[in-house]
Amino acid sequence: MSLPQPAECESFGLTVHDFDAQAVAVLHCVGDLTAVSYAWQYLFRSWLPNSAYQPAHLRGFEVFVRTPEELGWETFDLYGCLPIVSL
Repeated sequence: MSLPQPAECESFGLTVHDFDAQAVAVLHCVGDLTAVSYAWQYLFRSWLPNSAYQPAHLRGFEVFVRTPEELGWETFDLYGCLPIVSL
Protein backbone atom coordinates (compact mmCIF):
# COMPACT_ATOMS: atom_id res chain seq x y z
CA MET A 1 0.00 0.00 0.00
CA SER A 2 1.47 3.35 -0.97
CA LEU A 3 0.68 6.63 0.72
CA PRO A 4 -1.30 9.16 -1.27
CA GLN A 5 0.38 12.34 -2.35
CA PRO A 6 -0.82 15.54 -0.61
CA ALA A 7 -2.38 16.81 -3.86
CA GLU A 8 -4.53 13.66 -4.11
CA CYS A 9 -5.87 14.22 -0.59
CA GLU A 10 -6.45 17.93 -1.07
CA SER A 11 -8.78 17.18 -3.99
CA PHE A 12 -11.02 15.41 -1.42
CA GLY A 13 -10.68 18.23 1.12
CA LEU A 14 -8.33 16.11 3.27
CA THR A 15 -4.78 16.72 4.45
CA VAL A 16 -1.68 14.57 4.96
CA HIS A 17 0.45 14.96 8.09
CA ASP A 18 3.77 13.42 9.10
CA PHE A 19 4.06 12.33 12.74
CA ASP A 20 7.03 11.36 14.86
CA ALA A 21 7.11 7.70 15.94
CA GLN A 22 4.66 7.19 18.81
CA ALA A 23 2.54 4.53 20.51
CA VAL A 24 -1.04 4.75 19.28
CA ALA A 25 -4.25 2.99 20.32
CA VAL A 26 -6.10 2.20 17.08
CA LEU A 27 -9.70 1.20 16.52
CA HIS A 28 -11.27 0.31 13.18
CA CYS A 29 -14.79 1.60 12.69
CA VAL A 30 -17.20 1.06 9.81
CA GLY A 31 -20.59 2.72 10.15
CA ASP A 32 -22.46 5.98 10.45
CA LEU A 33 -21.50 8.94 12.64
CA THR A 34 -23.22 7.31 15.62
CA ALA A 35 -20.97 4.24 15.24
CA VAL A 36 -17.89 6.47 15.01
CA SER A 37 -18.98 8.30 18.18
CA TYR A 38 -19.56 4.99 20.03
CA ALA A 39 -16.12 3.75 18.96
CA TRP A 40 -14.40 6.84 20.40
CA GLN A 41 -16.53 6.57 23.57
CA TYR A 42 -15.50 2.92 23.96
CA LEU A 43 -11.84 3.87 23.64
CA PHE A 44 -12.05 6.57 26.33
CA ARG A 45 -14.66 5.09 28.69
CA SER A 46 -13.84 1.38 28.56
CA TRP A 47 -10.50 0.52 26.99
CA LEU A 48 -8.31 3.29 28.45
CA PRO A 49 -9.46 2.92 32.09
CA ASN A 50 -8.78 -0.84 31.90
CA SER A 51 -5.41 -0.52 30.18
CA ALA A 52 -1.98 0.46 31.44
CA TYR A 53 -2.04 3.60 29.26
CA GLN A 54 -3.21 7.18 29.27
CA PRO A 55 -3.60 9.66 26.42
CA ALA A 56 -0.38 11.37 25.38
CA HIS A 57 -0.43 15.14 25.11
CA LEU A 58 -0.85 14.86 21.35
CA ARG A 59 -3.91 15.18 19.18
CA GLY A 60 -5.90 12.14 18.13
CA PHE A 61 -6.59 11.62 14.45
CA GLU A 62 -8.58 9.57 11.97
CA VAL A 63 -7.22 7.67 8.99
CA PHE A 64 -9.79 7.01 6.28
CA VAL A 65 -9.63 3.52 4.76
CA ARG A 66 -12.20 4.50 2.16
CA THR A 67 -13.25 8.09 1.63
CA PRO A 68 -16.81 9.26 2.21
CA GLU A 69 -17.01 9.95 -1.52
CA GLU A 70 -16.47 6.21 -2.14
CA LEU A 71 -19.05 5.07 0.42
CA GLY A 72 -21.49 7.94 0.60
CA TRP A 73 -21.55 10.41 3.46
CA GLU A 74 -23.80 8.19 5.61
CA THR A 75 -21.12 5.50 6.11
CA PHE A 76 -17.51 5.85 7.23
CA ASP A 77 -14.61 3.37 7.15
CA LEU A 78 -11.78 4.71 9.27
CA TYR A 79 -9.17 4.08 11.92
CA GLY A 80 -9.48 6.21 15.04
CA CYS A 81 -5.99 6.80 16.42
CA LEU A 82 -5.14 8.05 19.90
CA PRO A 83 -1.50 8.63 20.88
CA ILE A 84 -0.86 6.96 24.26
CA VAL A 85 1.83 6.66 26.93
CA SER A 86 2.29 4.18 29.77
CA LEU A 87 0.87 5.08 33.17
